[in-house]
Amino acid sequence: MSAPIFDIFIVVEKCVFEILTVIIPVYNAEKWIDECLKSVLIQDFKGNIEVSLYNDGSTDTTLQLLKVWKIILEKQNISVVIKGHEGPPKGVGFAKNRAVDNSHGEYLCFLDASWTSKLFDDVMTPDRVDKQFHAAKSNQNTIVGSCFHREPVGSTERFTQWANRLTPDQLYTQIKYVHQS
Repeated sequence: MSAPIFDIFIVVEKCVFEILTVIIPVYNAEKWIDECLKSVLIQDFKGNIEVSLYNDGSTDTTLQLLKVWKIILEKQNISVVIKGHEGPPKGVGFAKNRAVDNSHGEYLCFLDASWTSKLFDDVMTPDRVDKQFHAAKSNQNTIVGSCFHREPVGSTERFTQWANRLTPDQLYTQIKYVHQS
């Protein structure tokens, strides 16, 4: 069983350099991984970025593409960790937890490449990491989120509307509810 994310923050705060890790679970992401990783490459953030990818048994060319992107990202001083397994996928939660386990960052930023047969990929705006990092730095013990939009428009309309309408008090309640044991 993986340690709660708050325990991970306590352990990794001993890092000499602050590192922000982008956590990316992947499964059969060959159609979207280029756009996803390009959005990491063009971040405005000037700090240390690491990308921790976990390949959850992809059966397409995802792993080969990840190896190509590792070279591209590392040429831009973005460290990359690629782990994974062969065989049946174990799910996005499993893959995220493994990517966190393999990460070295004090701060974690979650980004999804794709999942199952439905389109489920994330692309970050160039200022996302910088804005969220500075928000987290100025508000200790905080989970930082943001509004978002989906493409194609309407693909997850009900969830998008619900998530983007949460007030700060409702967001706190949702986080508290999720972390209760």
